[in-house]
Amino acid sequence: MRTKFTYLLFCTLFLTYACVSEEPEPLNLEDIMAESENYREDDVNAVVEELDSTLVVKNWLNDHGIMADSIIYMSRRMIPDRFSVEPATKYSLFSQSDSLFTCQWNFADSAKTVNAFYNWIDCYGVVCDSYYIGQDANFQKKPFKILVSDTTIIYLEGMENFDFEQWDSFYESVGYAPDWNYVLEQRKHGKVQWYVYEDDKKVTYKK
Repeated sequence: MRTKFTYLLFCTLFLTYACVSEEPEPLNLEDIMAESENYREDDVNAVVEELDSTLVVKNWLNDHGIMADSIIYMSRRMIPDRFSVEPATKYSLFSQSDSLFTCQWNFADSAKTVNAFYNWIDCYGVVCDSYYIGQDANFQKKPFKILVSDTTIIYLEGMENFDFEQWDSFYESVGYAPDWNYVLEQRKHGKVQWYVYEDDKKVTYKK
């Protein structure tokens, strides 16, 4: 799967809904937030632009079934940052029931994606624990979900358990094909469940 970036939000949304005869292109928050990053002339304008862009993203998420009361940009260094072709957009979603941290990394090709993912699980978390593909282990205390495609890694982390299937539906609704190479899901204090996709169906990873 190849992720294509667009420059203007409204062009992206227009093409997504209008060009029904063409293959839908995956949308992500980096596409939507990109425009505001190009017009920050001073501190005051930066605050205004950030508020405007986060409001747009919040409304966009709500329109696709992810209910968020507010979102904020986040700064958090992680292993995949070293390999991504561009800085990842990282943010937190806040709702009445939970807060959710998420980010997305994009890579030039599948080899770089695999390299980033393997390096990440080989030094995972603040204590740099080493894990291997398919390992039945508790990676961290907080619940999380990781999706890995040929050129993209997406990470979601909640304070409390969240609906994994809802996010599968969300990404499919915005144009991502159901062909992830790896999907990792872990409930709070639980162990990671590994999945792959076969014939567009999510199945348990077999070691």
